[in-house]
Amino acid sequence: MTTFSSVLSEFHALLASELSTASPFSEVTVIRDLKGVLRVIVKPNATTPSATTATAIANLETALANLGAWFVAPVLSTASRDAVHRGIASALHQQATAWTHAATIPNVILKKLERRLTKDSWTSDEEKAPAWPLKKQTPPIVAFFSFKGGVGRTTALVGCALLLAQDSENKVAVVDLDLEAPGLGPFLNVTTTRGILDVLVDHAVTGQVDLNAASSPPQGNAFPTNVMVFPASGGAIDDEYVEKLGRLDFGRAAIGTADPPVLGALKALLDALKRDMYTHILLDARAGLHDLGGLALHGLAHIDVIVARPSEQTWPGLRHALGHLRRVRGETMDVVLAHAQAPRDVNAPEHRDFSEKTYEIFTDVVYPASASAPAQENGDAIHAVIPILKSEDLLYLKTAEGMPLTSFEKLNARIVERISLAQT
Repeated sequence: MTTFSSVLSEFHALLASELSTASPFSEVTVIRDLKGVLRVIVKPNATTPSATTATAIANLETALANLGAWFVAPVLSTASRDAVHRGIASALHQQATAWTHAATIPNVILKKLERRLTKDSWTSDEEKAPAWPLKKQTPPIVAFFSFKGGVGRTTALVGCALLLAQDSENKVAVVDLDLEAPGLGPFLNVTTTRGILDVLVDHAVTGQVDLNAASSPPQGNAFPTNVMVFPASGGAIDDEYVEKLGRLDFGRAAIGTADPPVLGALKALLDALKRDMYTHILLDARAGLHDLGGLALHGLAHIDVIVARPSEQTWPGLRHALGHLRRVRGETMDVVLAHAQAPRDVNAPEHRDFSEKTYEIFTDVVYPASASAPAQENGDAIHAVIPILKSEDLLYLKTAEGMPLTSFEKLNARIVERISLAQT
């Protein structure tokens, strides 16, 4: 029986069989809709007679009927005599990208268009770039991500933000994108009228970014004044907050637009922060394979800080996150890997085991097979592990006031180093 997992391979086999001789089509696009059902668009060869094309389309529809409910006719043509069909086929065909994972069919270009409710940022293999090129005069965007929650990602971000702020010339923006579990504001004693969620949902209607009343410096005598916190929530986590969450649209951009709605809003938000002359922008990304975490990692940041603990739950997610970063960023991906709550004894087996396991993942999914991978001991390579040593003072923090910044000095130094190397 055909299933979601098998339908593309079965479709490809049927298509290859139909086009095994001289193909009347120069390109074939398969569209998989929100349920996983396939629609097909063909682009006929310019020299193929219309009668031959019509026969080939009819034969293809008959063959694809073997997929049962997983295929819906008709097969549309970019050369259809029906202007409506032709317009729809051409618009969708232009949106599709190369079907890179499919075996080739002679003289036919295969394309694919996936329709998803969410997760485009974690599934698309389209090349992505940060919100802007990183230059000396532009602020670096640093995303803090963890596959598992509870590993100290937010604490690490705050530690690095406070260390950056020790230089009075720096102006640091801290943005909470952990919208489903906001904690950055309370951790820094910040209360605002509006939050990042308000900024995103308002942008969807107005097309404008309004940061009024959406930020505050940390409250407390121990905090520097050159850090500005943009919390996820500007008030209570109540029914209205959940209503706003339900309005976030992570879907694929509409025809004629460049970005999905939330990504467009985030880029506009970052542009506003750049105009406000922040020297550093730190994003607290949602844990796991969430859309906001994927957008922060793959579509916005210059440097990705991945915070992890050694566990069998961590490795599959870390492998996917790093492998996908490699596919969409190529050799420009820039990662800082942090070993959270690492033993204070640097000779403890956990240090060695964490480094060995992460190096194995980098070798498998990050370093090109055609090139020699950097040695595991290479401290300048992106697989080099930065430990955040375990501290009782960190484990039981209620707020960031008085937190020991020495625990994050190595991590912050590594981030500053990677920013300096990436700047042009």
